[in-house]
Amino acid sequence: MATITTQGFPFSGTAKANPSSPFGIGRKRLPRSSRRAHRILGHAIEYVVDEFLRDPTPPGPGNSRLQAVQVLMALDRRVCSESA
Repeated sequence: MATITTQGFPFSGTAKANPSSPFGIGRKRLPRSSRRAHRILGHAIEYVVDEFLRDPTPPGPGNSRLQAVQVLMALDRRVCSESA
């Protein structure tokens, strides 16, 4: 099992092999509450990315929108990994 730390949120996950998938990784079924959280986080990520792309300042490590996207993505991965 691999462990990745993104913006202070640890992500530990395993992938189940699916021989019918060309990538060898199957999709997992999330509980209803996790699907809802995944959908809400996805919308939040899209919104912040759209704002980030419209921002005239050049991207850099101190960009708060970039940091927000990284935090939201880490939370989304955490929701998916804890629902396995």
